Amino acid sequence: MKGVGLYSKFHGESVESDWFRTVSLYELCRSIPGLYAPRPVKIDLKQKIIMYERVDCSLPLMQANGKLEEVLYQFGQKLAEFHILSTGQIACSAQSNRVNSFSLGLGLDSVAANQLTQELPLSFLHGDCWHGNVFVSEPGSFLILDPLPANRFRYVIPDVGNPALDIAFLFFSIKICMPLFSLVGSDSEYRAQLAHAALDGYLSKMQAETCRNSILKLSHLLGAIWLDDLPRRLQFPIGQIKRFIGYGKLEPRE
Repeated sequence: MKGVGLYSKFHGESVESDWFRTVSLYELCRSIPGLYAPRPVKIDLKQKIIMYERVDCSLPLMQANGKLEEVLYQFGQKLAEFHILSTGQIACSAQSNRVNSFSLGLGLDSVAANQLTQELPLSFLHGDCWHGNVFVSEPGSFLILDPLPANRFRYVIPDVGNPALDIAFLFFSIKICMPLFSLVGSDSEYRAQLAHAALDGYLSKMQAETCRNSILKLSHLLGAIWLDDLPRRLQFPIGQIKRFIGYGKLEPRE
């Protein structure tokens, strides 16, 4: 997965906390065969940049070769391995006091929130686990990058929290995160099958099938937050159109 040389990325005021997240992601992925992350090399607080070892990002997850359902199932399993591994390490994390729950305005009902809290242990969260941050290197191997929540989610998705937040984010992203013209012409049933393939792989590795419905509810809420933010981020009327179409493609709450 290594490329040649280094590349730099501007992180702004969050550069110090972003350094923690990128280093954590890299170190955890080193212990998981078939899962890779760019190695953070240097932080420049003055220029607010982080320099990374260059990696090969030529094959996005949703353009993978072979049967896409199988690829997404495999990645769902890798994401679960990532969460399982990090569960045993968060007690030693200097940032463990930043743990948050589902009480941050998400609106998840108490039954679903309690189930996820009781059945899924706390773990390090990627925080921006949409399909665009995942690439395929070879069959069964994946590159994951940018563990940095977007501004709208920065106070919703903590460094350490319930792993359902990551898989729920991935689920809705497979269904609705795409360019406008692709969204308009997308096959909703097929995209739902792909999203469920990733969820199937995740739940099988986590041994948490009973959490499926609660994760789907959470995914719907996160997707709604993402859609509601589109008019602010995108030029009129693109954001409004994507929001309208996207709501029709979100997984129903029940």
